[in-house]
Amino acid sequence: MGNICCLGREKPSFEASSNTALPARSVENVVLLRRPAPPQPPGLKEALASETACKGTTGESEKPDLKEALASETASKSTTDEAEKTARTSVSTEAETPDLKEAAASVSDQKALAEPNAKALTQEALDEVFSTQALFFVRGLMSKGQRSGEEREWAAFGDAGPFQPDMISCQKGDKGKASEPNQDNFSITRLSNGYSLAVICDGHGKKGHQAATRAAQSIPFFVMQLALDGEQVEEAILEKALISAFEKADEDLQQHAAYAESGCTAVAALWTGRKVWTAHTGDSRCLLLKDQQVIFSTEDHKPSCVQERRRVEESGGEVRSLSSDDVPRVFFPGQIRPGLAMTRALGDNSAKGCGIIATPQVHHTCMDMGQAAIVLASDGVWEVVQDHEVPALVCESFDTAKLQSEALTRWASLTGGQYRDDVTSIVVPLI
Repeated sequence: MGNICCLGREKPSFEASSNTALPARSVENVVLLRRPAPPQPPGLKEALASETACKGTTGESEKPDLKEALASETASKSTTDEAEKTARTSVSTEAETPDLKEAAASVSDQKALAEPNAKALTQEALDEVFSTQALFFVRGLMSKGQRSGEEREWAAFGDAGPFQPDMISCQKGDKGKASEPNQDNFSITRLSNGYSLAVICDGHGKKGHQAATRAAQSIPFFVMQLALDGEQVEEAILEKALISAFEKADEDLQQHAAYAESGCTAVAALWTGRKVWTAHTGDSRCLLLKDQQVIFSTEDHKPSCVQERRRVEESGGEVRSLSSDDVPRVFFPGQIRPGLAMTRALGDNSAKGCGIIATPQVHHTCMDMGQAAIVLASDGVWEVVQDHEVPALVCESFDTAKLQSEALTRWASLTGGQYRDDVTSIVVPLI
């Protein structure tokens, strides 16, 4: 398989290849794997209370089209409205290869993402960029027949360096229908200039799984094109590059009619050494840990957040709850759509007129010496696990095993085993 490598939990590390530029490869050449489902948690009866505090929000920002535009704007304008609103701190298994039928179905789903009107950003174009410009890239694949609790199939190639398979987990939930797809997806990109980027997307709507799969690739694609396309990186433009990448990923989804009422949340962490930039849209979350303490957490973009609710209402939207639940949702005034439980998302083309935006909130942290880690996860984790509980679950081995297991067990406790969300997490120790 050349430079393509297969990730499996029985392996102590990724298979590595040369650090030279990797040849482009087609989707058909991607190695698939499926990890076995973990034991199902018991159906306990106690309910779990989980509350998310909202601390702030970032306003919309002018989005540049080119890296040079970003640099020019940064040089001519030392402070912007976006910067003023952005909080900044400085703190010192065995692999099982699926049969050919399932592999072919997975390839078919991947190709379906590239529609005729998306001229520049086909799946083939994405594959070529990552295979020739990244030292390492891993992403989740869409595949048929994934069972509840089962891991998403992965495609990976290149020299993984410090990344280990146990740092990533993307398990399908149980939403009452076996045919319901896993709507979470992820990617990790490692570049030769010392920067790495991790992304988790959580889809919603009928085509949410496709939106998440595409955005998990288009976000790193645009970040690479805007700011990380060379050995020398201008840190001053990284914040605006992340904002622009999210907005361009949203514009990419808007080219597809299938995403009129489907979309995804997204959270990303970009880092080099101990400098970390986080960007998020919606309720997928990123935590930064130091010496077994949470020193930073992104704040969910939900209608329950005072600032977000005010912004939605000023944009023409309405926040109310359905009679069937007490969850605040965003609607067009007097209508029953879109009914989103978040205020920011990628895609959801038909919801843009009621205050749903794609602009992420960006945060920059410089970590002092000490044990440190980045934890990203979809809301399948955060609905049942509180921030302060995370260090005890990940800091011993710096993998996803305990965090995922705890989330699955608590979903069983909360619903009596009748429902659980898709659960995805990435844990990266900083050296």
